[in-house]
Amino acid sequence: MSTKDHKRKGDAKGQEGPLPGAPSGSQSSTSFHHSNEDVEIEDVEEFELILECNGGKEKAKMKGWIFQGVDLSSVDYLLECDVHGAHFWGCTFPRGVDPATLRERGANVLDNPTDIPFKPYRGFMYSQEELSEVDKKIYQYYLGNTSMLSASAQSAHDYSIRDALFDYLEEKTVVSIM
Repeated sequence: MSTKDHKRKGDAKGQEGPLPGAPSGSQSSTSFHHSNEDVEIEDVEEFELILECNGGKEKAKMKGWIFQGVDLSSVDYLLECDVHGAHFWGCTFPRGVDPATLRERGANVLDNPTDIPFKPYRGFMYSQEELSEVDKKIYQYYLGNTSMLSASAQSAHDYSIRDALFDYLEEKTVVSIM
């Protein structure tokens, strides 16, 4: 989902407001999904918008920012940012930026395992084509793998898909019939 599709979610009382880090009294029509005090980032455009609203790469503190399946390979300035306390879940990084360097600088980096048939840290729902290719493989994997690592990957995947579904359903009216 691009930033132009994002709407600010209200706080627990349903109120809307400025982007976190924006000067007090400011409002923005372009915003993003967040929960609690965390900032959830699902694409590069969203990252750049939030970074700008927080003072740019030189001033922004990324503590609590959660990057979910973001392809950051075009962000050549990532190491210029304060990544301490940021979370990178299943992200792709630019050349010269490896997970160990980000961890040394205080970031939490979780890679998508390459030995399972799904990416636990997705930022988006499956397309119909993707789902037709992986649905049976994922189901078979779920049935045949009961280790703690497997259960963790399954839980992360389920959370990612649930989160993507909620993002998709924002501002939509849905009727379900059983």
